[in-house]
Amino acid sequence: MLELQASAGMYTRLDGSYSRISVGDLKVGLIAREKKAHFTNDVLNDPRVNDKGWAQRNGMVAFAGYPLVVEDRLIGVMALFARRPLPESILDTLASVADTLAQGIERKRAEVELRRAYDSFADAQRLSKTGSFITDLVGDNHNWSDETYRIFDFQPGTKVTLQRIQAKIHPDDRPTFESMIARAMTGVDVNFSFRVVTANNAVKHVRGIAHVIEKIEGRPMFVGALQDVTDSTLAEEALNKTRAELAHVARVTMLSALTTSIAHEINQPIAAAIASAGACLRWLNRDQPEVQRAREAALRIEEDGKRAAEIITHLKSFYKKDVSPQREMVSINDVVSEMLVLLSSEANRHSVVMGTELAGDLPSVSADRVLLQQVLMNLMLNAIEAMNEHSGELTISTNCDGDEVKVSVSDTGVGIPTDKLDQIFNEFFTTKAGGTGMGLAISREIIASHGGRLWATVNPERGATFHFSLPTEHPAHEH
Repeated sequence: MLELQASAGMYTRLDGSYSRISVGDLKVGLIAREKKAHFTNDVLNDPRVNDKGWAQRNGMVAFAGYPLVVEDRLIGVMALFARRPLPESILDTLASVADTLAQGIERKRAEVELRRAYDSFADAQRLSKTGSFITDLVGDNHNWSDETYRIFDFQPGTKVTLQRIQAKIHPDDRPTFESMIARAMTGVDVNFSFRVVTANNAVKHVRGIAHVIEKIEGRPMFVGALQDVTDSTLAEEALNKTRAELAHVARVTMLSALTTSIAHEINQPIAAAIASAGACLRWLNRDQPEVQRAREAALRIEEDGKRAAEIITHLKSFYKKDVSPQREMVSINDVVSEMLVLLSSEANRHSVVMGTELAGDLPSVSADRVLLQQVLMNLMLNAIEAMNEHSGELTISTNCDGDEVKVSVSDTGVGIPTDKLDQIFNEFFTTKAGGTGMGLAISREIIASHGGRLWATVNPERGATFHFSLPTEHPAHEH
């Protein structure tokens, strides 16, 4: 609380007992509580004057006080004591001075609050690596926050131009950047994502958005924000690499478990080719060679050789280690057929009959063929193992459901408890002795990375069905 006191000269009491006065206490506190001025030329008889001894010792006879108020909010109190009577017009003078003081105090308070808010905002931008900007692209005028300067590796206060900004963009991202600027010049909101190359050749990954706030003389004015997402981008790339490597290990592990079955699968066409070769020689070694029958045996050798080569090709692609998915347009029905070839001997060994219900004219999907093979192999092996104690039927069906291709792998095995339908996709959760609990978790991750989903249902009579869906690609919608 402010109190100024005057006698012949100016007498201040901003210390001691008057250094802090509660609202409602003493004469100054009452003025503060009531937000009303107070004036007296008879201090010694004024009930509001508490320390009459002090007033008498110092010869004070008059008092005037005025509240400092801004928008009905109390800022302080200005008060005067005098050794001679004061005219009532002193209140008008105090009113003018009080208004000036109150506005000045309020302005100073607002400046302090604004600075505090700005500092907090700047700290938040530094911590989150998020910069802000206001931009007139047509006029090439740019107002940047300090963090935006840091993200682009500019010295604060540097004159920013589109040419200087473009020079910082990674060469591979400049066409996309130029296209984004061209769209923004038409006055539309834009999102952007590009890399910035710093002075020491470090690369930053930047994402952001710019929103049109107004148009001045036909020129769009943008307010926007951008963020340095380098750490999260690199972490995501490392995570994807780890996931891909783990998926590769899972593929190799599955194939290692199928070594005997796969060897048998390859031996079949090789043995058939050898037998056909022997027959061919016998037909040719006769006194009168049977050329037609020898030709038929040679054709069987060719077919068996192609079959063996096809199996080996599938195995080579499955063993291939590629940490980055290779997307291509894939026929789901073809992938199903490939897995039927690889797993036919394993199914026969367990007396499992495999059948298909494949939809015709099924749209292709954009996917990594090897990863889809892994998902199907895992689901089919799980189904075969679920029917391990007795023969059963494994059915793979495909169909088109709206903009998705749906694949279902159904078995007549032991089934899945309804309370385990969600848990079976968790890492390390397994219902099989010796199982790792990673197969279904990896499969769901693979399908999710392709924009699809993987789930399980319990069959009405016996067994379970695993389904996965993938979005279709329509060339007419590509852009």
